[in-house]
Amino acid sequence: MFNPTATQESMISAAHLLLTKRVNLTLRIVPGGNHSEASWEKQIPIFMDCLGL
Repeated sequence: MFNPTATQESMISAAHLLLTKRVNLTLRIVPGGNHSEASWEKQIPIFMDCLGL
């Protein structure tokens, strides 16, 4: 079952760990997005810009 609080805590913990290792991190939460290739495809221009491409 989806637990938004546990998910948020996991994301914060992972982000903190990555940032302490100096990983360049960008987090996006897409309202109405879902875990699918069609949803990810819409984000290509955004992550390409983050990568400087």
